[in-house]
Amino acid sequence: MLDTPLRSGFYRVGANSGAVGTVQDRVVVYSEQLFYLEHISGSTYQIYRDGGGSVQQSPDYRLVIQQGVTPEEWDITRYNNDQDIYTIVATDNTSLGWTDPGGPIGPNHQLYLNAFDPNNVPAAQRFVLLYAYGVRGSVQKRR
Repeated sequence: MLDTPLRSGFYRVGANSGAVGTVQDRVVVYSEQLFYLEHISGSTYQIYRDGGGSVQQSPDYRLVIQQGVTPEEWDITRYNNDQDIYTIVATDNTSLGWTDPGGPIGPNHQLYLNAFDPNNVPAAQRFVLLYAYGVRGSVQKRR
């Protein structure tokens, strides 16, 4: 649980292999893009792509952008008591966290959900981290 929840706003997301953004409707490690976090309550958030659509998990556990659906909720908690770094897990199954499969940065380097143990996070699991420095601006949340 967060000591102080992150405020709703724009944030950058990073993976071990690079900055996180989107290509078409896929969440990838390619080029940096801002994401809007909407604080729901406690450590629960909805995550939107700047420009429209919310981050959802596909049936094969890949992270995708969808519009016109009920936004998925994500649990965002501090990583290793660091003031500015957080992990992102599915609220409907907190054993699944955002992960980076590694490999070359590019439009096909897609992120996905994988098994997550908050008490044992080896570097090999390559969890995607949210860097908690906000960016000013407005969001276009087209559901």
